[in-house]
Amino acid sequence: MKKYFIGTILLICSIINFSATPAFASKDLPQMTSFADVIEPLMPAVVNIYTVKYNRKKQTSDNSLPELIPFEELGEFFKEFNIPFMFDLYSGYRATSLGSGFIIDETGLIVTNYHVIAGSDEIHVKLSDNMEFPARIIGRDPRTDLALIKIDSDKKLPFVSFGDSSGIRVGDIVIAIGNSLGFGGTVTTGIISSKGRDLGTGVDELVDDFIQTDAAINTGNSGGPLFNIEGNVIGINTSIPAVAGGTNVGIGFAIPSDRVQSIVTQLKKSGKITRGRLDISIQEINKELSEALNIKQDYGVLVVDAKSGGSGDKAGLKRGDLIIEFNGKQVLNARKLQLYVAETHIGDEINLNIIRDGEPLALKAIIAEVDDEGGGAITNEDANSAVIDSKNLLEKSGVVFTDLTDEIKDQFDIEKNIKGILVIKVKSKDIKPNLRTGDVIVAFNQEPIESADHFSKLYEKLKSEDKKSAILLVKRGNFSMFIALPIK
Repeated sequence: MKKYFIGTILLICSIINFSATPAFASKDLPQMTSFADVIEPLMPAVVNIYTVKYNRKKQTSDNSLPELIPFEELGEFFKEFNIPFMFDLYSGYRATSLGSGFIIDETGLIVTNYHVIAGSDEIHVKLSDNMEFPARIIGRDPRTDLALIKIDSDKKLPFVSFGDSSGIRVGDIVIAIGNSLGFGGTVTTGIISSKGRDLGTGVDELVDDFIQTDAAINTGNSGGPLFNIEGNVIGINTSIPAVAGGTNVGIGFAIPSDRVQSIVTQLKKSGKITRGRLDISIQEINKELSEALNIKQDYGVLVVDAKSGGSGDKAGLKRGDLIIEFNGKQVLNARKLQLYVAETHIGDEINLNIIRDGEPLALKAIIAEVDDEGGGAITNEDANSAVIDSKNLLEKSGVVFTDLTDEIKDQFDIEKNIKGILVIKVKSKDIKPNLRTGDVIVAFNQEPIESADHFSKLYEKLKSEDKKSAILLVKRGNFSMFIALPIK
């Protein structure tokens, strides 16, 4: 009996001890009690950036301070005591903004965010030892929000190195250093909360794989480095959620270092970025377009137009094609396709999988270099001031159209070979978000439009067939798009 009792106690103790054992032993945890040894050598390479934008007009309000106060002299006085922004705050003659950056080589090349230096008349860099230098722009890339600037020093400068962001994992320790809220040299730590974040900032911005971190990032941290525990730069701190009101709420985003390095390499070499293109106008598919074009896929990108002689045209792309894959990668939306094309080297041959008339088709295309062509859409004021014959107006579905005459083409510099009708006014609230005054309608359900009368006949034919909508091919400046028009 006694032995049984003792044995039971031992068994219970064994169970308790076993169940209390953690999934990993404490000896497996990193025995780090301070980040000081990692941070100390990094601090000298992180810089504060402030820019100056001169106001072109002096204040004339009665509330402005009298001009007899020597603001410029006072500004220099305050700078002597390390208070550099008093003149900027009170004079009204110039505005400043604050940001961060980091030195990437001993000659003084500095990486920062484009939005930190955008629109500035002067760029100033302050080192950790309080030395200040004017900076010049080497290159910038607004579409990835990156910029490369340079300061000139008579001594070799401390710098940091890029790490490999492709190998980062959620839970990795990270360190952010920057000019947070204007307090230079601020260090915060945290972990990688998530990765591959697409912030949906618009098709013009070409970053869709942001690093998310809970390391405190505030206004002024923009352009500063995000380090891993080895002291290598794995990202550039770029943004915080708008709901934060400019202060940290435990979520911040950084551009991965792999993306940064490729951009910086190009900027360093040529001062500009070259990107690929397919020479096509595209549009995302939606329910209305799918039904009108008899498309069954619920994802992909529609080809609205293919520039004659361009990459897409040479590959065989046609208006109405649905691109569903780019080099084996699924094309979920227009933004993804633009990213895939932009990241492809000039001259590379790529594979496109498309749907045409309900059937799958494989094409090959050669990526060409982007050509920044100008041209804009006709504005509301332009269209309203057009010389229009009131007898030649057509109204359908709450939209007023008129013939695209030679006089209108001359007035608004529209190509002579363009045929179609001009949108004069959009009355319907349902259509107004998509169709605009000044749009040119060039096709109706894929049939080219010759005149307002031609448009009316096609419209009435669909109406008699009890069709619910039609697809308009709309030209707006240098861009084309499909827009669904309800038949009423």
